[in-house]
Amino acid sequence: MPLNVPVLVITGTVGAGKTVVGAEISRQLQASGVPHHWQDLDALTYTFPRPARDPRGLETMRSNLTFIWHGAIDRGAEVAVLAGRLENAEEIDLIRRAIPGAAITTVQIVAPKDQLATRLTNREVGIDHDWSLRESIELDQRIFAADFTDALIVHDSSRLPTIAAEVIDLWTQRIAERVTPRTDSYGYNANPYSL
Repeated sequence: MPLNVPVLVITGTVGAGKTVVGAEISRQLQASGVPHHWQDLDALTYTFPRPARDPRGLETMRSNLTFIWHGAIDRGAEVAVLAGRLENAEEIDLIRRAIPGAAITTVQIVAPKDQLATRLTNREVGIDHDWSLRESIELDQRIFAADFTDALIVHDSSRLPTIAAEVIDLWTQRIAERVTPRTDSYGYNANPYSL
């Protein structure tokens, strides 16, 4: 199993835009020819019934991701881009258990309040939107207060490609910080983990 697998985890509140940012990052990595696996973590939690000890389905997510990552490696993935609602360092550790050797960079995506309200109104049909917005803002604040992310980036919908590129740049810098560059006999950098 590879060690020091670069893993980007995008977290944030409901409606922040985690999934759309992750998908755009995947699109940009494809355009650059970077072999990777892109995964919406929340989709890996959808089971019924969920055990009482795991009401958000995080253990289900971890076991599903473990299985999926083995398949991704077999198909040539070298890095992983993951997006989902992870609220603290202990939940990030579930990713380390699923991807042995994961070198994780975690980014919290936040959205301007007006855009968050619009996104929730458009997608959450049949619920109290004021309550939903309050809950979303409170979750955003809890994630920020837990102080486990490497960066906070504002997701303004009109800047999606630029935001994705900013996250990739940040991730690339974090990878470079973690890996001691090796040079070949001619002095060229031979870092196998650069994106």
